[in-house]
Amino acid sequence: MQEQHKIGIPTDFKVGSEPIYRSLINQRYNWNTLMVQADKIHAQGIYGDGVKWGIVDSGYIEHPDLLKLPQTQIVTVEFPDPTDNNGHGTHARGIVEMQVNDAGFIGIAPKGIPHIAKGLGGDGSGSPYFIAKCIDILVEKGCKVINLSLGSDSDSPELTKAINNAFDNGCLCVCAAGNSGGKVIHPARLSKAVAVAAVDGNKVVADFSCKGKEIDVAAPGVGILSTWIDGEYRPATGTSMAAPHVTGILVLFCEMFNNEHKRFPTPQEMIDYLHANAQDLGIEGIDTESGYGLALAIDINGQEQKPLTEKCTLLNLLKRIFS
Repeated sequence: MQEQHKIGIPTDFKVGSEPIYRSLINQRYNWNTLMVQADKIHAQGIYGDGVKWGIVDSGYIEHPDLLKLPQTQIVTVEFPDPTDNNGHGTHARGIVEMQVNDAGFIGIAPKGIPHIAKGLGGDGSGSPYFIAKCIDILVEKGCKVINLSLGSDSDSPELTKAINNAFDNGCLCVCAAGNSGGKVIHPARLSKAVAVAAVDGNKVVADFSCKGKEIDVAAPGVGILSTWIDGEYRPATGTSMAAPHVTGILVLFCEMFNNEHKRFPTPQEMIDYLHANAQDLGIEGIDTESGYGLALAIDINGQEQKPLTEKCTLLNLLKRIFS
């Protein structure tokens, strides 16, 4: 049965009012992509090639720095028209997907295969029931990672079931922790989702970033330049921007892992990879602001699998038992 309450873009999401023109930007990495070390993985020839990933957000629109149809797959459930008339989804998508071409910025996983599901309307809100349906379809289409830069203070049984089902079927949902500075929002607080906090350019956790024992890792989320629905770029701030960094990192990891093991990693192996390779921030060890620390893209090819060590798995188990 469809729920009455809405879920949507985390409160206090901020976007710049003036565009940053693509014609003025020579192809380069922005500071946030360098901070998570995606450029080092790209230097190894890893760009997320062949990895299906999904995003449930405000929809799809063409942009010169993003993949077009049919390279991009579209999913609609509640909204027949997939057009992004909000901008939030296009911005989040660009952090992962911005292409290697002659202008603009380079995303974290530009050769991944994006699947765009419109679960939020122009006002930035949507039904948890239909968002859950979007997740189910993305899992059926073979997505290994799904970005959810959305949330609510209220729990949704349908959304919880969809995220748990995704996990049990080889797909991990990466969620924005929330922007109120208070408790981690739903669905980020679920044990089978990854909760992402936001840091600024100095690797300091933002005041607005929600906090709690549910936080897994942190990523850049302050003043992030990415694609906008006017065909240019805009800076935006929020944990909505932090989550796609982690989504992109996991798309890269999926390609690396598949190259090494001839299979994609399980959701638990993805979580272990994030936890084991994060750069500790703030208070030493796991904390309620940044979790295991700053998420980093770390090369695994030809190396013993650090993410699957006994220490990492035990830390993760203890965290989830007591969360």
